[in-house]
Amino acid sequence: MMIRLASCLTCDLDSYRASLGCCTCARRTVGGFKGTDDDIIRLFEEAREEVRRYLSRDDLPIGVAALIEKAEASRPSK
Repeated sequence: MMIRLASCLTCDLDSYRASLGCCTCARRTVGGFKGTDDDIIRLFEEAREEVRRYLSRDDLPIGVAALIEKAEASRPSK
């Protein structure tokens, strides 16, 4: 969601946005959001569901699958 709202993929290391840093840019992006709080919460929920769908795929890249496996192994057992 933040990558889309802040256009992170078009950020260049020599740009003013990059000089501010990601945290400042994210704060400014959310602060300048033109919709309601409910709108941004809905966008967050949609993005979270998109990530969940992606992570549940059977054809994840090896690096992503390895990171998931490492994260699951480091979780305390219940």
